[in-house]
Amino acid sequence: MRIVLVGFTCMVTFFALNSDASIYKMVENAYKVTLVGAFVPLVCGLYWKRATNLGGTLAVIFGLTVWIGMELFQPDGLMPPQLAGLIASFTGMIVGSLAVKGFGPQAAH
Repeated sequence: MRIVLVGFTCMVTFFALNSDASIYKMVENAYKVTLVGAFVPLVCGLYWKRATNLGGTLAVIFGLTVWIGMELFQPDGLMPPQLAGLIASFTGMIVGSLAVKGFGPQAAH
């Protein structure tokens, strides 16, 4: 874990020193990643009893994929990329959590 922390710190420091973006823009971009990748699994894990590990994993994958795809390939889209990523993240959580319904321990009864 310490190796990951040191490696991540080095990468962030390198990015900050070689970027021409303002600190405001860098913080804004950091919160976009958190919004599309971590917000939905956290909220659903806390408040939705049917949330599962598969739902959380799909939420992260769907949210990040849609957000990065829209950032790269549709800069002037109809909706902000982070909003599309958030919607995709909720979709992944719902699909992944409800998909395992028939495969759990209750299905054997």
